[in-house]
This record gives sequence, C-alpha cells and structure tokens, in this order.
Amino acid sequence: MTSLARLLPALCIALAFAPVKARACVPPPPPPMNDGESRAAYDQRVDKWRADSARAEADEWDKRVRGFWDSADAVVLVRVDRSVSLNEGGYRLRLTGLKWIKGAKGRRTFEIYSPPPPPCGAIDLAAKGDRVVLYLPAKGAGLGGPFWIRPKNIRDARVTAMLPATDK
Repeated sequence: MTSLARLLPALCIALAFAPVKARACVPPPPPPMNDGESRAAYDQRVDKWRADSARAEADEWDKRVRGFWDSADAVVLVRVDRSVSLNEGGYRLRLTGLKWIKGAKGRRTFEIYSPPPPPCGAIDLAAKGDRVVLYLPAKGAGLGGPFWIRPKNIRDARVTAMLPATDK
C-alpha cells in the first residue's frame, strides 16, 4: 500500500471535522482585465467595481428594510430573553418589548421562530441580552415574518430617530 493510500482515510476524517466556514454561494468574480490595461488601472477598476457592488447591495438592503416598515403594523425595540437552537437549523426567540417605535402599544412579550439560513447566506444569531428591532407585518401583507434586525444595520430615519442613543 502506498503512503498516499494510507494517508487518504486519515485526511478524509480530518477534513470532515475541520472547522471550516462554508459559503454556499460564491460572489461573482471581478471583471476581466482588458487588453493593454496596466495592472494599476485594472486594480483601480476592480476596486471601483467592488465599491459599486457593495453600494448596490446596501441600497437593496435599505429598500427591503423600508418595505418592512411600510408593511408593518408595529415596530418594536426588543431585548432577547432566550434563544433556543432547534434541530432543523432554525431557532426560537423569546423577546421582551422595550420601546414601541410604530403602531399601538400591544403585548410586552413575543416568541418568534427564525428559520434556518438561506443557502447563500449566514444566519445572524441573536443571543440573550441582544437588542433588536422587531417588525410585525400587517395581517395579509403576504410577507411572512415577523422580521428582526439589529439596530446598527438600520439606516431608515423613521426607525433610527426613535431609537435610544445606546442602540444607534
């Protein structure tokens, strides 16, 4: 038996248990270098392309968050009191309302289910003590939900103006 054949089973086991962060979807590659383009010019063009892509992604995120606000009956700053991981990959959160940002003040505690992460993204796990903004969609809005977002990831002035300074 060759040394490679002896090492292969051990390598497979080591790789199976290696702490690797997998990413299901690979970001698109940068544009190719143009004929006659210098390396410096190409690097500058790729940097601009990456900045434009990041800006477009941030704008799309902001548009989605504004849509959450527009379709929500209520928006509440909440504290995570309990986060329980579930076998199917999602988790259940128990939340306490701290400040009503939109809508009539309702119940003080919430329990929501967060599904597993999408194939192309990481899940942002909320831990006990974290403060998040909870969007409670109107019945029949067709959005599913509720949705929660960390205050630092919100740029919608309708929300940020209502947040305590410690959450901005």
